[in-house]
Amino acid sequence: MKLQNDELRQREEELNRYRHHLEGLVAERTEKLTTAHRQLQETERLYRTFAENFPNGGILLFNQDLRLLLVEGRGWTELNVDKEILEGKTIQEISSPEIHRPH
Repeated sequence: MKLQNDELRQREEELNRYRHHLEGLVAERTEKLTTAHRQLQETERLYRTFAENFPNGGILLFNQDLRLLLVEGRGWTELNVDKEILEGKTIQEISSPEIHRPH
């Protein structure tokens, strides 16, 4: 009986060591993801600031699926284009006449 109790205690201790190790790994990964997310937000903010102040033109930023992520620049206002309608659409979808505001 004592052998079973000793063996059980050893296994519990081993499980606790694994649990603590996994908790450490999760905390480390969470910190890395949080840092990456912060960096991504800062990059997006910089892109948007640059694009919003782009003179005499407009900027379109697409993702790998050719979906518009960013539509900015003073040129879009001059062309009377509704930027909010464009963002999130694909190249095929932006040829629609709905993107133009009435003059």
